[in-house]
Amino acid sequence: MTLPDLSHWLALGGTLGRRKAQRAIETAATGVWSVPEAELLSLLATSPVLPEVWANPRLTSARGVALLTPDGWLDDVAMALMVHSRQHHFDVEEWE
Repeated sequence: MTLPDLSHWLALGGTLGRRKAQRAIETAATGVWSVPEAELLSLLATSPVLPEVWANPRLTSARGVALLTPDGWLDDVAMALMVHSRQHHFDVEEWE
């Protein structure tokens, strides 16, 4: 299902929870994959000195080889950001 599909079906439904669901769809449309990522990028966006942070960009090497997909990317300084959230990304035993 695509994000436009979700928005369409949301519009056809009732109003209970619609605002929260619409915000989640809008956030997902920015490329954010989790709540901790959304919170981090939202915080970083308030900085008057940091450049724009790209959410989950597809990075490749100079030779076109696919690299990892970081949670955030500061292109001006080529810095990757990774959010390691125990609650959203890991089983507690795996985290330890």
